[in-house]
Amino acid sequence: MENLTTGKLLDEIARKTGLTKKEVQGALEALSETIVDTLAAGGRVEIRNLASFTVDEAAPRLGRHPRTGKTFVIPMTRRVKVRIAQAVKKRVADDALASGAGLYVCADDDPWTRDLKRQLGEIGYEIAMGETYEAALEESKFKPAQLSFVMIGPSIDDEAYTTAARALKLDSSLSMLPIVRGTNDEDGEPAPITSPRVVPDGEFSSVEAAVEMVRDEAERWREEKVLFGRQVTIKSPSDEAAVESLKKLLEGFYKDALADETEAYKTLSAFRECIDNAAAHGNKHAADRFLTVTLMQDDARLALDVKDEGPGFDFEAILGTNTGADAAAVARERLGRGSSGGLGMKLMHECVDEVRYADGGTRVTLVKRRSSHRPGTRAAPFEF
Repeated sequence: MENLTTGKLLDEIARKTGLTKKEVQGALEALSETIVDTLAAGGRVEIRNLASFTVDEAAPRLGRHPRTGKTFVIPMTRRVKVRIAQAVKKRVADDALASGAGLYVCADDDPWTRDLKRQLGEIGYEIAMGETYEAALEESKFKPAQLSFVMIGPSIDDEAYTTAARALKLDSSLSMLPIVRGTNDEDGEPAPITSPRVVPDGEFSSVEAAVEMVRDEAERWREEKVLFGRQVTIKSPSDEAAVESLKKLLEGFYKDALADETEAYKTLSAFRECIDNAAAHGNKHAADRFLTVTLMQDDARLALDVKDEGPGFDFEAILGTNTGADAAAVARERLGRGSSGGLGMKLMHECVDEVRYADGGTRVTLVKRRSSHRPGTRAAPFEF
């Protein structure tokens, strides 16, 4: 079968519809423009029996160049995701099946278990089930390192999900194992977030959506387990109690990352200060304003990315263009005038190796190199 170029596509549609080629071209251009405009505005486009297009915000993460070995922070980005309709997949699918294994954490009376096991089996995935991660793993013949994903079904309540997700993501050997969350809230309001919650690597609202997600994402998940270090994204309210809980999670994630006590103290002080600044100055400690915090580490570096929902601030005006002694002077001068900010920023600049601001000051990324991995010369900076 020969490839279908734009010109041949126009000819084929004109032949099947009786329209002129010029009319078909105008319709295709209008279709393309409408799709792009909708996606640029953050909307969803569905073309029945063909595909759906959505915009996904990818959390920042640590990456490693496969040839040079250099690590870098991949910033938070928006990307277009395309999901091909099941009817198309069935028509073009060949006999080669993907292979893999996963766990499904669910209640005994979960209504999706039978269909999920059958449909995942049809695309080559074996799945074991249990009421907890440990119970499901015991039913599986695979070891954790061999798993492709952990699904937590909608029959597991938010409190149990939070407990399981925290345990997995704070375990250094399991933190890159994808966690996907089932929900029954497709047409309703999601459950409110009242404490720090691990953001799942994906969500599904039906058996079909779960199977489609595994089909589309499992290969990328496997690659990320190899290419990236540990990482976890947490969404938290900004009230003081939630922020304190968030900082405890942060300390648990990084507790074994820095062997030197002084270095660990300085780094964690900067990380905590970053979260405090975002919660207090960005979100005004409002419980209905959220922090999106990504914790990252690999063999050479640690990183923290914090995004708030505040109006942002002019960080260049506060610190000037340099982060040396003048920055502290500017900060003290601002405090003398009754203005806030500056000293916390100075602390961050002094305690870590890189501080980057983005999104109009609503996002801050901190990077700390581990001293044991510093050669005689300065390590190459992260690429943003």
